[in-house]
Amino acid sequence: MAQAFSVSWFHMEPLDAQLLKELKQRFLSLRYSEELGYGFRGVLLEDSYLSAVLVKRTTTFIPQLDAAKGELVDREIFLFSETRFALDSEFRLVEVFGSSRDVPKVLFVLRPFFNTQFTFSPITLAPAKVIPILVGAGAEVTVDKLTVNNFQHREGIIGRYEMRLTVPALAMDIIQKYASDVSKSTISVSEPRSGRFTMNMGPGGRLTVRCHEDEINEVIGFLKVALLGGKE
Repeated sequence: MAQAFSVSWFHMEPLDAQLLKELKQRFLSLRYSEELGYGFRGVLLEDSYLSAVLVKRTTTFIPQLDAAKGELVDREIFLFSETRFALDSEFRLVEVFGSSRDVPKVLFVLRPFFNTQFTFSPITLAPAKVIPILVGAGAEVTVDKLTVNNFQHREGIIGRYEMRLTVPALAMDIIQKYASDVSKSTISVSEPRSGRFTMNMGPGGRLTVRCHEDEINEVIGFLKVALLGGKE
C-alpha cells in the first residue's frame, strides 16, 4: 500500500564532506540534555549523507481546575518530539522529514552549529520548472490538482481556486499562465527505475511523495538528481 512521505528541502552553503565529519562527532556527543532541552540520536554518516534524529522538548500550558480556588489555572507541561533530518553535501542540502511544523525546530537547533557565513534558503519547487525537468529526465507526468492564487474566473471575479484537472493540455496552459501564482500542485509521475508515485509540491521547498515504503529512497534519489543536479 502506498504511503505519504513528507520532506522539506533547504539549500545550505557552504556544505562539504569535512563539515559532515565534524558535525557527526558533535551530534554524537550531544545526547538529549534537560539543560538544553534537545539532543540527537540515530546519528549516521554514509559517504556524503549525514542523518540524525532531533529529540526536542517544548513547553506548553494546559488549563487545569484549582479546586481550592474554584477556577482554572494554567499548568506547565512538557511535550517531546522526534524529527528526522539529514545534511547532504553532494547536493548542499538540508532535508527535514515530517510535518512542516518540525522545520523551524530543526533549523533553530542547527544554526548555532555554524558561523554567520552559512546560509539556509528554501528550494523553490514551481510546477512550471519541475514538470519539464522531470519529463526531460524520462518520466511521464500528469497534473492532477492545482491551487492557484489570484485566479480570474471572469472579469471582476478573482480569488484562490483549487482545481482538479482531467485534460493535461489545460493543466499546462494554466501553469504557464499563472506561473508564480500556482501555490500548490499534485502530479502523478511514472519513471522506469522509481516506478509510479504521486508528488505534492507546496511553498517553502516542501514536498510530499506518496509511494510504496520500499521505494521511497529510490524516488527521493531520482528527484534529487533530476531537480537539484548531481550524479546517481
